[in-house]
Amino acid sequence: MYRLHVPINYTPAKPAPLLVALHGGGGDMNFQDDDKKYKLITKSDNAGFIVVFHSWNGCEKTRGGEPASKAISANDVMWDFFKSK
Repeated sequence: MYRLHVPINYTPAKPAPLLVALHGGGGDMNFQDDDKKYKLITKSDNAGFIVVFHSWNGCEKTRGGEPASKAISANDVMWDFFKSK
């Protein structure tokens, strides 16, 4: 499953960037699209990019059953991206 947010100023005739919002283990799309925490919807509306929030929470089923703590922190990646804007 996924949730798609299209910015309020979206025009189909003009290409828009796409951001795939990744969450860490234990997260889901409801956690990620909470604008009080991440402000991705507000930033999407202001900057004009589309956001896809995915819902998958099966990190224990990944190769080798490695814990989520060994995965790249999606929040760190997002923070670096928006900090540079």
